[in-house]
Amino acid sequence: PGTYIEDEIQKIEVYKKIAAIENKDDYMEIKAELEDRYSEVPDSVFNLMDIAYIKSKAKILQIEEVKEFEKEIRFNFAKNSKHINDVYKYLLNNYKDRVFVMFGEKPYFAIRTNMIKKDNMLAFYKEILDNLKKKL
Repeated sequence: PGTYIEDEIQKIEVYKKIAAIENKDDYMEIKAELEDRYSEVPDSVFNLMDIAYIKSKAKILQIEEVKEFEKEIRFNFAKNSKHINDVYKYLLNNYKDRVFVMFGEKPYFAIRTNMIKKDNMLAFYKEILDNLKKKL
């Protein structure tokens, strides 16, 4: 928000740093820098940081797209993803009847989210992708 970082050049610099988030260390570094330079980080900035983090993890896992629907999250894999079988096994063991996988030309997996509050959705995405990365 303009009330958080007023200078447009500094704001663009921060956007670039956020877009470059690749791991938890990057995330925490940017958080600490923002708190040090501009005070407490607002929720809208945390959301932007979470989205950058999710994109980075998804790319590592060969997930091209993350889509949110009314009652599910869908993770679309790149064609010929080598991870889909391992992902399926992990999800089946950890999310049981809440997950389903679609194989084919555009493979994806989806997790039902009807038990997750809207405010916790980004944290849930991060948790899934972090756990998947650890298992693969």
